[in-house]
Amino acid sequence: MHPIEVFIKGLLDFLRGSKDKAIKVNDIEAYRDAINKIDSPELRNSEIIKDFKDSTITVNKTEGNTYNIYIIDKDADEIVDKLVERLKSEKDKENVPKVNVFPAEEKINYLGFKDDEKELDKKYTSLYAQLNDRHKALLALAIDITKHYSEKQADIADATKRSTAEKYGDYGLKFCNLWTQGYLKNIFSMLAEGLANSNEPDKIHIDTTITGFINEADSIEFAHKYSDVVKTAIKVNNSLTLKKDYVAVHGLGSAAEKAKKVVEKVKEAGSEYKIVTKDGKRRFSKIWYKGEHGSYIYSLVEKLL
Repeated sequence: MHPIEVFIKGLLDFLRGSKDKAIKVNDIEAYRDAINKIDSPELRNSEIIKDFKDSTITVNKTEGNTYNIYIIDKDADEIVDKLVERLKSEKDKENVPKVNVFPAEEKINYLGFKDDEKELDKKYTSLYAQLNDRHKALLALAIDITKHYSEKQADIADATKRSTAEKYGDYGLKFCNLWTQGYLKNIFSMLAEGLANSNEPDKIHIDTTITGFINEADSIEFAHKYSDVVKTAIKVNNSLTLKKDYVAVHGLGSAAEKAKKVVEKVKEAGSEYKIVTKDGKRRFSKIWYKGEHGSYIYSLVEKLL
């Protein structure tokens, strides 16, 4: 049995032996490591992993300077109801513990979206109906994060991104970053237009297209306030050395300065690249692109920089 499966099975066994149907994670680092790896090719078909995803929800709770993670039985409705009520009552308060309930794939409304829906552009309505539950949850989170950035609440946005990464791993974080920066918004717009104009909309594979784009975007780096400048610059330099068609560094809010420091350590690119730098008060971007494919990806975000 894979070590991650052993860890997850231990959580499930302990949860099912608890009369409260909720347990506190003691080894947070091990838990984060497990969550980041459960969608890997070697684990995604594991029955233990599927059981964990289908039967639990995760609660990330900050009390003072202490950060805690709780695993809750999805069917423990009384506990979940109490958490949602607490989330509602604390929504407008300051300096109180915040409870973020992130949904398992099949129960989107645990985040409170049922009672506090996130605004979605009407042009995405038909597209939204075809998304799988994971992408619906990530879309709601991405909209929330974007809203916090627009309201200059970078700390809240960054905290939500960290919680998203803990629940959905690198894929979830990349989804939210790509949405916030505008790439995915344009992908969604094109997919929605394709659905509207297609004679065979059922043959447009929405989730596959989204996943393919996110997986392809490995040469787009999003700095955050905890980014390692040297390591991030090495990734960018590697992408340029490999002559990737599109390479970018972005920083939003408090991470704008960190993105600039990354760019300072990036070597000079080849003459085949077109280079774009956008330096604003609360955002910074530098982009290198070339060729038809690179120009296409740049066109997705050009008007939003």
